[in-house]
Amino acid sequence: TKYIETVDDLANMMIYGGIDANLNYGGYFVMTNNIEVNGVLANRVSGVNYTDGTPSVPAMNKGFTGIFDGQGYTISGVVVGKQSGAIFGNVASSGVVKNVAIIATMTQVNENTQVVVLANEFSGALTNAYIEVDFAAGSGAAWYSPVAGQSTGSKFTDVVIKLDSRAQNG
Repeated sequence: TKYIETVDDLANMMIYGGIDANLNYGGYFVMTNNIEVNGVLANRVSGVNYTDGTPSVPAMNKGFTGIFDGQGYTISGVVVGKQSGAIFGNVASSGVVKNVAIIATMTQVNENTQVVVLANEFSGALTNAYIEVDFAAGSGAAWYSPVAGQSTGSKFTDVVIKLDSRAQNG
């Protein structure tokens, strides 16, 4: 069990979980308190595009394969945009995210970029979760989602999403 106590712990989950060449990482992660992210996008490995699947490693079979238990705590201050990315990268079919609240702001700066909060691709289970997003859409062609850019075979139970949408000109 790895206890997630700080923003650094959250950002280093991939390292703690033993990320491999296929971008898989696992383990049992438990939050011990609320975490203020202050705009830092967690779980981004420099130069990695989490949306690229390969014929040998389908996207639904790569990413977070463990259990993340927020124990009712909140991850707040998350800002996503500017590049593809999300808190968990991808969540594989065996991955579980539960008992957590996430407060985020979505922005979009680059064209043709997917902007998501939880995972680029989510194929696991999301249970007892609250996701609140201040959605500020910018210019350019992109797609936005508070949960995932793509969802294949996923299971959502007791999930509440609050979306505050406001358009930006530019």
